[in-house]
Amino acid sequence: MTKAKPLASRKLAKAPTRVKRELSATDRARHKRIREEVEAEIPPQPASAARVALAKLRNLRQQADVSLTELARRTGMTKANLSRLEHSADNAKVETLERYAEALGVKLVIEVKKRVAS
Repeated sequence: MTKAKPLASRKLAKAPTRVKRELSATDRARHKRIREEVEAEIPPQPASAARVALAKLRNLRQQADVSLTELARRTGMTKANLSRLEHSADNAKVETLERYAEALGVKLVIEVKKRVAS
């Protein structure tokens, strides 16, 4: 029975490199036209209130130069959960938004307005 080589001495196969190619003007125009057609068929949905609130809170955090690590310490939440919250906040709880705001020294205010007829 032969002895297996230590992991450090084994050669690993290199991952294939990706070739980045520039689109031609024709291809760019075609992609733009397709994108516009799809957006006309399926208009983008307005951002949720939670997503808007978190975008504002994230902007405040960045302006105050507060890292996610520091925010995690202040809120008692994990850095991973804060990152996930900042990037996909559609189902964020009000209590979570309040904790985030409080850690930044701001107050979360919820306002209800009548819809403007479109």
